[in-house]
Amino acid sequence: HWSFTPLTAAPSSSIDPSDHRWIDEQINETLASQQLTANPRADWDTLVRRLYFTLHGLPPTYEDLQAATRRLESDPDYWSVLIEQLLDSPRYGEKFGRHWMDVVRYADTAGDNADFPIPEAGLYRDYIIKSIQDDKPYDQFVREQLAGDLIAGDLPDATAARDALIATTFLGLSRRYGTGPYELWHLTLEDTLDTFGQAFMGLTLRCARCHDHKYDPVTDEDYYALYGIFNSTRFPWAGAEEFTTRDYGRRNMVPLTDAASVAADRQRYMELQSEREALAETMKKTHPAGLELAKIEAKKAHDPAAERELQRELRLARRKFEKVTKLAAEDYYRSYKRGGFTEAIPLAYAVSEGEVRNSRLQRSGEPKNAGPVIKRGVISSIERHVPLEEITHNESGRLQLANWLVHPDHPLTARVMVNRIWQYHFGNGLVASESNFGLRGEAPSHPALLDELARQFIAKGWSQKAMHRLILNTEAWKRSSTDHEGNLESDPENRYLWRGERRRLTAEEIRDRLLVAANLIDFSHPESHPFPEILDWEYTQHYPFEASYDNNHRSVYLMQSRMVANPYLALFDGADPNTSTESRNSSTVAAQALFFMNSDKLQRYSQALAKEALRQPEGSRLGWIVRHVHQRKIRPEEDATFTQFLRDAGKTNQTETGIWTSLSRAILSSNEFVTLN
Repeated sequence: HWSFTPLTAAPSSSIDPSDHRWIDEQINETLASQQLTANPRADWDTLVRRLYFTLHGLPPTYEDLQAATRRLESDPDYWSVLIEQLLDSPRYGEKFGRHWMDVVRYADTAGDNADFPIPEAGLYRDYIIKSIQDDKPYDQFVREQLAGDLIAGDLPDATAARDALIATTFLGLSRRYGTGPYELWHLTLEDTLDTFGQAFMGLTLRCARCHDHKYDPVTDEDYYALYGIFNSTRFPWAGAEEFTTRDYGRRNMVPLTDAASVAADRQRYMELQSEREALAETMKKTHPAGLELAKIEAKKAHDPAAERELQRELRLARRKFEKVTKLAAEDYYRSYKRGGFTEAIPLAYAVSEGEVRNSRLQRSGEPKNAGPVIKRGVISSIERHVPLEEITHNESGRLQLANWLVHPDHPLTARVMVNRIWQYHFGNGLVASESNFGLRGEAPSHPALLDELARQFIAKGWSQKAMHRLILNTEAWKRSSTDHEGNLESDPENRYLWRGERRRLTAEEIRDRLLVAANLIDFSHPESHPFPEILDWEYTQHYPFEASYDNNHRSVYLMQSRMVANPYLALFDGADPNTSTESRNSSTVAAQALFFMNSDKLQRYSQALAKEALRQPEGSRLGWIVRHVHQRKIRPEEDATFTQFLRDAGKTNQTETGIWTSLSRAILSSNEFVTLN
């Protein structure tokens, strides 16, 4: 199969393959062979807006758009300068960070029955955004997420080492199942392998859990060779309902500090724990809540058969007693947070080396139906071409796996990532099944182009920004998005790139654009999500964690819950944090229109926009609001319609702010507002 073969050399051409014109040559040759007519270049206004949304997920201001257009009309080479300016902005890291968060199924909760919060997950989100903004080489980016704890000591400074530790939260965020710590662990490791395979290699490995893959060259022995690597890794645990004291069973977090400080903090923790336990024992003998609790425990001890009947009564009594001791031991609780460390020592929801062991093959995917022991390793069909470094008896093998994955001769890693970058600019990858490069996936529309992009990616130091520069300078990306009847008949999905992308904005882009239009957006880095204090957690499978924290920051920073989706993001096809998302759906449903018509959020945004409009000189308000929202001048027919609306509304009992709020809502609800050409 093409994806398992080495990268092919570029077809002969008079143009250097590292030049963006070579890409256009390949695409134009394919268009000619398919008898398709390429669209002309879009106008500069359209292209500047498209570029801003592509790299920032935000519109330019009207003034910035006009300034850029004037420069480009006299100097088309300014296009490269504009690309560079946008790549240098923090808005780029936020936009493309969200793309990677889709792929790695980012979430702020664990996904177990009670969906315990993970306050530390935001560190990984910030790591992703910063790494992409800084153009961290992709091979290093991959190595850190799989084995950052194992390479941290080799990095140049403490900040880089800290980031590498946080990066392994990629593994830590594997979904938890059941109720108690590490329950149904084989399912968590299945999620690890499934996400690992799709994210980095474009392979669906789940099928090989029960038997040899039916289509791809992945055996069940390959699956359990990889399984053994992750089964030799210590994963963190976010909490469990059966632990109703102290930290609700949070454990195995990774401290982001030096060993000496950790040792000192652990000593203080042990002292505080002893003090708290002594206090609890005293209160158990003197406080009414303690005497209640002691009475039920004695009854249970006297009659073990009554345990089932007493279980609920005992749980309620324990919680009541714990609340009492919590209030009486504030000093203890102030010191004992985040899994046993003081607030001075932050923790990461990251992984570390665990008990190293090979795993048994699970026949039919059942842990109780154990087969032979499988040596830790990788996919044997690829290992024949890319040898794996030796995994010693005391190593999990994660570092060797990471190095194997980013070896320049690996047939999948570079292909998969450049295909994702292409997808983010054109709407579809050259391989339309972006996370499935196997036999059941799509064939590449331009095979030679895909391979040469992968070769250039490696040659340019695995730089994502270098690929953006290459792609965004092409004429193919600059085509207009207008339809062509003949082309639509033979290539309705635009697989051969005869026109530019026309798309509905993503959920995050719509929300961010609303905040920009209302002049409410806050570009500062937000504080941590306002989760309740750990000691107040009482989440169970019947009463799981459920929250939605709204703010005016960019949508990439919204809290992502696994069990209860953010209602806004779910409405506009946000990524499912329970699984790796290769591309967003773009649905059109009535509830989306109702959101714009009826939601309190839209009312707030519309009112804020109306107040901004009313601050403008009276005769220029309509022109201002269209320039501000749509980054263009008002059209004569719009001017007439809006003027008539204002005249008619003025005859009602509405206030001036109310009238302009209604007009603002109509403008924000337009199809133009949520569509990019």
